[in-house]
Amino acid sequence: MANRGTRKANAQRRAKSGTSKKWVADSRDREWFDDPAIIYDRLAARRVYYQTAVVGIPDEIQRIGRTLDRSNVLEIGPGHFPFSATLDSLKVTFLDISKGILQRNQEELRRLHEDPRFRNATTANVGFVHADARKGLPQELAGQHFSALVMNEVLTHVHPKERKAFLEEWARHTDSFMIVDRHPTPTAKAKKRPDFVSGHEIKDELERLGFRVTHFDIKLVQLKGKKTPGGRDWYFILTAKKQH
Repeated sequence: MANRGTRKANAQRRAKSGTSKKWVADSRDREWFDDPAIIYDRLAARRVYYQTAVVGIPDEIQRIGRTLDRSNVLEIGPGHFPFSATLDSLKVTFLDISKGILQRNQEELRRLHEDPRFRNATTANVGFVHADARKGLPQELAGQHFSALVMNEVLTHVHPKERKAFLEEWARHTDSFMIVDRHPTPTAKAKKRPDFVSGHEIKDELERLGFRVTHFDIKLVQLKGKKTPGGRDWYFILTAKKQH
């Protein structure tokens, strides 16, 4: 049980952020926003990895991803699985804040060769960069411009007040976006959860930045391993292309 000092500190954080007690207790907000590498290094240490991740990629997300210009893809926060490598891309760079995740993704790439579902996966022209995307384009990628930027549950780790600046920075370095993230569930309490990302707000911001939204959908997505009723979460799926 938390001591009195810990309970008081949690109450102060909730008052400051306007979030519920459940959020602070369940998701360890310091790690979620300030140091997500801790979370994903723990995730990378799990042994059951590849099959869980593959099952967790809905076919629709695969199909939408293949509509992108995949000549030079940057995926920020690959997490469980090197998703962009399954899109038959010519070149892919994976950027993550967690060294453990990048190491595991390199291992998973080797396993793609053995999986008949991903015979055309990109496993040769692939790069890995350890960096915090919230700090902008890292030195290792200086001067590069990407045909597509893929982010799956990345904005959820960016403080809500910093998301517009985050998008504005990365919009300078890509011709298109594919963003998948946790949309607020249709309840009053969910609107106070800072880990949720409003798909409508992201759509509006990209349009303001000169991108044309080419796909936008909000739906319940079945993702294996999610601790929600029925194993489902509300997600938005968005693609957008820069207007020249």
